[in-house]
Amino acid sequence: MHNTITRLLSVSCALAVSAGCGRVGDTPAPAEPAHSVRAVPTDVVVLFTGKTAVTVQPTSRSVLFSRDVAPILARYCMSCHDAIAAEGGVVLDRFSDQVPDLEHATLLLRVAGNLRSESMPPEGEPHPGAAELETLNAWLDAAAPAPKRDAGRVVLRRLNRAEYNNTIRDLVGLDLRPADEFPSDDVGYGFDNIADVLSTPPVLAEMYLAAADNVIATAFGSLEIRQRIMNPPADMVPLVFRQYKPPVRAARENKVLRTGPPAEDPELKREQRIYDVLRAFADRAFRRPARHDELVRLFRIVVAAEKDGESPEMAIQLALGAVLASPHFLFLGIEAQRALGSSATPLPDDDFNLASRLSYFLWSSMPDDELFGLASQGTLRRP
Repeated sequence: MHNTITRLLSVSCALAVSAGCGRVGDTPAPAEPAHSVRAVPTDVVVLFTGKTAVTVQPTSRSVLFSRDVAPILARYCMSCHDAIAAEGGVVLDRFSDQVPDLEHATLLLRVAGNLRSESMPPEGEPHPGAAELETLNAWLDAAAPAPKRDAGRVVLRRLNRAEYNNTIRDLVGLDLRPADEFPSDDVGYGFDNIADVLSTPPVLAEMYLAAADNVIATAFGSLEIRQRIMNPPADMVPLVFRQYKPPVRAARENKVLRTGPPAEDPELKREQRIYDVLRAFADRAFRRPARHDELVRLFRIVVAAEKDGESPEMAIQLALGAVLASPHFLFLGIEAQRALGSSATPLPDDDFNLASRLSYFLWSSMPDDELFGLASQGTLRRP
């Protein structure tokens, strides 16, 4: 009975993660159940206020840094983020009225994310008013986007057998070669990595599910690999990539919700640990930062499996298996296709698309830590 239920959970999660390709916030999210994730990604501080939202009409004149923005930064930010203090490596006195280059535009995205989530300035310090925030946001929106470069047509295609084996090897650290049992890849013009000829028959979809279960079970059979998966490193990805949105709360529940120091509540601490395990594994498997809504769906698989009687570790294995059965792992180009469906996106996801295209072109495998880190910093498209 448990085997049947766990297989259904894996399939359900794969479909659910696939269905999450739309933009976050397109439709209102249902109310979170009592067992949903209550902690949020590391280094997040979200301020919930009971005040009525203030709508400020944008100014008709163009916003200049020297005239409109510099005084606001000097009032609220420069005591910590000038060239001398440079807390967190963030220096905000390097901007001018000129269009920023790509490196500075990436910094602006971080600033925009912190301002809009109200995590900066820190708690206890004066915050910009509504009109000042509108001025800052107008300038950030105008200055932050980097120039688009045509990298060619991005075609959705699945991993071929060699790429699948290499990706599993680099992801879990074991040369298991599960794709050797898959059907032979179709070949076109002498190549086996052409999207137009790489079909996905039903028998291959079933083999993907079985391979996902076997890979995770074998990985957890190794003490070294198990320890690495269950003790992930700290999250170094900028918050803006997570697309986290604070939950809607009743007025009496308005409060400051923060992470940082370990939660005193053991259950909250356990939930945060599970979230971090799923986050680190999904980041590498998807070859880009996993979005918050995707991680919440994976977390719900863990909760459902535990309710069905599975041990906490086996429940986590089921969620990790669902990651390997997800189209975001099995296919290349999904995020590029998703971006094409949006007229405007605040996230420089082109860097992660480019990282995957480079890595699979050069060594037929997923981006390594250095390449993923460069994508997180937004430096891959630097001339």
